[in-house]
Amino acid sequence: MLEFAHYKQLGFADALHAHYVTHEFARHSHDFYVVGVVTQGVEAFRLEGSTRYAPAGSVLVVHPGQVHTGYAVQREGWEYRMFYPSIAWVREVAESMGLKDELPRVSDAVLEDLEIAGKLKQAHRVSNNNPLAGETLLSEAMGLLLRRYGGAHPPQRCLPKAAVIQAVQYLRQSVSQPVTLEKLSRVSGLSRFHLVRAFRAYTGLPPHLYLLQLRIEEAKIRLCGPESLAQIALEVGFTDQAHFTKSFKRMVGVTPGVYRKARREAQR
Repeated sequence: MLEFAHYKQLGFADALHAHYVTHEFARHSHDFYVVGVVTQGVEAFRLEGSTRYAPAGSVLVVHPGQVHTGYAVQREGWEYRMFYPSIAWVREVAESMGLKDELPRVSDAVLEDLEIAGKLKQAHRVSNNNPLAGETLLSEAMGLLLRRYGGAHPPQRCLPKAAVIQAVQYLRQSVSQPVTLEKLSRVSGLSRFHLVRAFRAYTGLPPHLYLLQLRIEEAKIRLCGPESLAQIALEVGFTDQAHFTKSFKRMVGVTPGVYRKARREAQR
């Protein structure tokens, strides 16, 4: 079972209702929040150096920039309902509560809270047909999360930030091109060894996985247009459509075709 939707009217991008058995999410991060509830089974995931387990009824929260995975630990897999609200949307909810954090945070990734879990499930079920009710319920759930479990933003690491930013900018400009560590080293002014350590510490990912993530994000934009999947695959740097499809599903949870269909339905 796999249902993917794009809710442009809700002030954020995507929502996913899925049941996974053998699927494993590759290490990745987002520039938006992941907020949802596990409805059946148990999901396991790696986050910030530890393995976490989220049984049915658990509320999940992953913050922008946090590198994580996702996989089943039981034969029957796991089912969940997830929302992916933008930073701006969550910040607006926080500001309405008098919170001024640039990146509002929740103290833990796995929470046991029946009220919040119930609101998230209900929001997911009604959002398709009643976006006002969906956004209202999600806003209430997010407000409860921040009020009950809000936490301070961790201090910034002492890193060669400017050098890493130069490397990141180069990767953004080279999404469709082959990139070598030697070239990134020259662009950043750091040795290859130092660059890999600093890049991972700053972004949470090594350069090659960060580039893969950029390619997936570029593909999402192109999937809103008329290009074929094979053409998009080549234009964003994948060797072929099969490689593109496999990588996309491992990070997004659905195939490019399913993602495209949801985006087109949202535009009607």
